[in-house]
Amino acid sequence: MNDAILKKLREKAAETKSNRDEVCRLARLVAAGLEDKGAGSGYDSGAAAAAKVDCTHYVAAGIAAGRLYNAFYYQTRRQLRRDPTPKEFEEFADLVQKHNWRLDASALR
Repeated sequence: MNDAILKKLREKAAETKSNRDEVCRLARLVAAGLEDKGAGSGYDSGAAAAAKVDCTHYVAAGIAAGRLYNAFYYQTRRQLRRDPTPKEFEEFADLVQKHNWRLDASALR
């Protein structure tokens, strides 16, 4: 992956971590909306609905990953003046997969 884009991704990850309060608030609002859908809505079924799982940390991880994806895509367009290639996307996906989002997101509760 291009070094300048990688640098921007690191900056975006640090910015996301430093804005935990905002990310946490947004994640709780979205998660509450999902939990309100409850059983029979298609969002949850069976044991998951009965357990009323708190999905806040999953939503927070999604927000963090979405911020990184947005930075990856738009920085590639801005700096390289083109869309990311499939190979560049695979490199980005590997980077995201190697990062332990579960631990970062659980700190947002």
